[in-house]
Amino acid sequence: MKKQINPSIKAHFIRGVFYLLLLIALWVIPFAQAKWNTTKPGKRSLRPVIVDISAAADSIQNYDLSMPAGAPTPTPTCGGPVAWQPGPDQPPARYAFQAALGTDNMLYVAGGQTADMVPTLYDQVSRYDYTTNTWSNVAPLPVPLSQASMGAWNGKIYVAGGFIGGSSVTNALRIYDIATNTWSSGANMPISPGVEAAAGAVWQGKFYVMGGDDFTNSLNTNFIYDIATNTWTTGAPLPDSRTNTSGTAYGAAVIWVYGGVSLPGFTTKDTLLLYDAAHNTWANLGSAGTAGHGNYGGVSGFGSGDGPIELLITDGADSMGNSTTATHLFITSSGQFRAGPPMIGNRAGHAQGRLPDGRVLVADGFNTASITVSTVEVLNGPPCPTPTPSCEILNDLPCPTATATATATPTLSPTGSPTATHTPPTPTVTATATHTPTATPTVTVTVSPSPTPMPSETIPPVRTTPTPRHRPTPAPRP
Repeated sequence: MKKQINPSIKAHFIRGVFYLLLLIALWVIPFAQAKWNTTKPGKRSLRPVIVDISAAADSIQNYDLSMPAGAPTPTPTCGGPVAWQPGPDQPPARYAFQAALGTDNMLYVAGGQTADMVPTLYDQVSRYDYTTNTWSNVAPLPVPLSQASMGAWNGKIYVAGGFIGGSSVTNALRIYDIATNTWSSGANMPISPGVEAAAGAVWQGKFYVMGGDDFTNSLNTNFIYDIATNTWTTGAPLPDSRTNTSGTAYGAAVIWVYGGVSLPGFTTKDTLLLYDAAHNTWANLGSAGTAGHGNYGGVSGFGSGDGPIELLITDGADSMGNSTTATHLFITSSGQFRAGPPMIGNRAGHAQGRLPDGRVLVADGFNTASITVSTVEVLNGPPCPTPTPSCEILNDLPCPTATATATATPTLSPTGSPTATHTPPTPTVTATATHTPTATPTVTVTVSPSPTPMPSETIPPVRTTPTPRHRPTPAPRP
């Protein structure tokens, strides 16, 4: 006789088995999913797998490194392959301005202009923080200008000369105090009416303004400002006259001057000059091999400064204002030029400077004869050194102790009488390099310091916004 099972017991047994199977399913399913998502060697994952990543990897994941220059990018890093990468934009788009590395390890840029027939001049002053990859603005220039020469020393930024509108250039020296965020004036340069588009550099407490033009002729003058005494003298003239040129102090007692054009005629130059400040002598190191460029190019130190001194030359534009991405490197130990890494975009008339970690930054400029850009690029270089104040990096000397601004009446003692060596007919400079002859001008040296040095030109009120300035037709360089 078959034994009957109590229906109540049978129901409890079936319910228990169901719960047991349910628990097993809940335990097995996650493992099955994990196995399904695992990437096999040589086979792509079926769907993205998010894993914990480092901060460095996170910066790569969060940004598209192929985006154009000026878009948000990871903070550029030194070290690794020598290659350009985008940096943060520096608006407004402009050209004809320079950069100087302050003793606060910030890279400063000042002024600039558009490439319009009636250019807009700017009074904006900005500085780049390489540790945060950001720009910030500081107190504006006392007057909008472009084509000025810049240098930095002992907590100050020096801006000399420049184009101030119409057909006017200035001989004024403007001094920015980093600590107080204020501007003051120094003694005027001993040239009338002034100078624009000259190379600027500081070495061992002296600010050098080399070459440039007086709006009519290119110059070979070498004006030297003694920061301690607030006086100007003249050094040995350049081997040739050139404007739209660039300079940098890098290494011991030397200043490098690259490129430019000669006026009248608007003939490009891509030679590199070396000025020995200790002996007041010049040497021509030859052509960088740019195939007709050099107009509004740039030069700066590149690398940590350990070992052979290396310079980065950005080739610039030709006489028609056609800019390029090309660069060249110059190794001082061998005296040889070689092709450098091409920039991301064409540019000339840009601001260029070496950062405390050895990289090089280029900002803005023109990519055609009539279009300016606000993009920024940073060139990665050798392994990062420990940052040191720029006076040590650039001059191989310890930083001087800060001193109060001199209040005594400056004594100006020029050692020479600067004269323009190119005195053919005056050009009307354009992208097509056509010129209208006029009589040859004579440069007159004016020396008139006062107890409180002030510029002699008429200075418009301070502006925080761009102001249109007229320059005779046709358009200004390029």
